[in-house]
Amino acid sequence: MIDVVMATDMAIHFDLLKNFNTQIEAKPDIDEWQERNLVYQMIVHLADIANPSRPFPLARGWAERVIKEFCEQGDKEAAAGLAVSSFCNRATMNMPRAQLNFIDIFLKPTLLSMQRAAPDFTTMALKYLEKTIAEWQALEAAGVLM
Repeated sequence: MIDVVMATDMAIHFDLLKNFNTQIEAKPDIDEWQERNLVYQMIVHLADIANPSRPFPLARGWAERVIKEFCEQGDKEAAAGLAVSSFCNRATMNMPRAQLNFIDIFLKPTLLSMQRAAPDFTTMALKYLEKTIAEWQALEAAGVLM
């Protein structure tokens, strides 16, 4: 259980995805996997990062909450005289671009990897994700920053 919860740490995202891809290539049928922990880790990790694959009004609401939290962290870093983390800088925040980058770097590759393990979910999620991408692109083109 601890390993499953720890899989939500973005610091291990790429290692987790690599391990999953290696295992799914070796044994495409997850019902044959003797060790199920990796599947559970991926499911919980995906649940943690999948908000952009919801209908856009929900995806945007969650993005706004996350960006608000990041900017508040940046404000605290600045107040403490620390360098402001790159994704936490209120002055340079571009929410549409941040969301599109997150989708490209983290979410979409994870969804595509999970297609063999959870095809029904990923088909639905990818459908919503494409609409969300189009919405963020439109907001970015319109010059919306937050």
